Amino acid sequence: MKYLVFTIIFLLNVGALTAQQLPIYAQNQDGNYFTNAAMLSEDFRKNDLPTALSVSYRHQWVKLDDAPRTIMANFSHFNEDYNVFFGGGLIQDQTGPTSFTGVSMSAGYAVDLTRDWQLSMALSAGVSQYRIKAAELDFLEEGDIAQANQSKVAPDLGMSATIYYDKKYFVGVSVPQILGFNLDYSADNNDFELKRIRHYYANGGALFEVDDSWLEASAFARFIPSIPVNYGAHVRYEHENIFWVGVGGSSAKSGTMEGGLVFDIGSGYTKARIGYAFTNFFASYSPNFGTVHDIKVSFAW
Repeated sequence: MKYLVFTIIFLLNVGALTAQQLPIYAQNQDGNYFTNAAMLSEDFRKNDLPTALSVSYRHQWVKLDDAPRTIMANFSHFNEDYNVFFGGGLIQDQTGPTSFTGVSMSAGYAVDLTRDWQLSMALSAGVSQYRIKAAELDFLEEGDIAQANQSKVAPDLGMSATIYYDKKYFVGVSVPQILGFNLDYSADNNDFELKRIRHYYANGGALFEVDDSWLEASAFARFIPSIPVNYGAHVRYEHENIFWVGVGGSSAKSGTMEGGLVFDIGSGYTKARIGYAFTNFFASYSPNFGTVHDIKVSFAW
């Protein structure tokens, strides 16, 4: 099987392809910059470190050739004096003959509702380039538009909000890709469409400090019109800022195990994290698709 099943089905039967959306990373089910820009970073909530930088790599369905591979990098900073925060991100995704690269920036403000309650709100804006290397699809008929490589650039906007209690308990909602659109490639009497559908996210979680360690619980839900809601939960234990382990699952019949190490750099005001997560699916198609692997490296100061 040279290309993903869903790619072949769309190309042969309906002449349209639904774009790969923002992935839910196993190591940060409580939200990340790309799905909820109003989230305060993990090390800010734990260690009062306001600046974070991270890079993540995700390889899905390892048994398939040309399966989705995604690289995400982001930076964020929270200024407690003015309750403002800002950030930026880069995402690159390759799925068979289709890929996209996106760049975004965000800015937000945290409103102190009471001494303990805080509401953070963020707006994000970016631009993405979508590419189809359709010339690689050598099984199409001669003269089909899909034999020509295509590229389109499109802007996007996002909104998100998260409410916190004591920085340890939170509930968030977000629409990271408001501008759903159809990219239509046309030539003569042939049409080839790339569609992106608006997604809606909700997430929540809690941090419990146990001596010098942390117990974290989180949950998420993702809603897409006309598709069943995808939801899941995750539990993680971090021991004395040295290492962590975690488990989770989702309604997609997936189970995840993760672990990682925490390092103090310099005087201890900078922390580095490196983690790995393994996800397996238990649906009927899983033996043919394979597992998912996540790697994440982050710094906070």
